[in-house]
This record gives sequence, structure tokens and C-alpha cells, in this order.
Amino acid sequence: MSATPRSAARGVSLVELIVFIVIVGVAMAGLFAAFNTITAASADPQVRKQVLAIAESLMEIRRQRLLPPQRLERRAAMCG
Repeated sequence: MSATPRSAARGVSLVELIVFIVIVGVAMAGLFAAFNTITAASADPQVRKQVLAIAESLMEIRRQRLLPPQRLERRAAMCG
């Protein structure tokens, strides 16, 4: 009578199952980290545009208060 172990004939061992779970867990962590980075970076251009528009409008207001209208027209003629 040959002694063949039953566990070798079918199923997976506990070690194989744990290794599989660890590999899948590491892969999922990497995917979630990449997804988080991509999602966070996608909003940056819109925020940057808004900040730039606000800064330009504040600079325009500041320029209008500091320079009298005649100097604004002269400066616009020099630049444009």
C-alpha cells in the first residue's frame, strides 16, 4: 500500500494561501497609492488657474489704485 498524502492530491496548502493573500495585498496597496496620486494631481491645474486669475485681478486692482489714469494709458501704449 503506497502512502500518498491526501493534501497533495487536491486543494492548496495554508502556506500557498497566505503567500497569495500577501501578494494580492501588496499589489492592491500599490494600486491604491497610484490611484491616490493620480487623483490628487488631477485637481492641481484647475486650482493653479484659479489662483493665477485671482492674483492677476488683485495686481490689476493694485495697479489701478497706485497709478493715475494718464500713467496707465502711457504704460499700456509702451507695452502693447
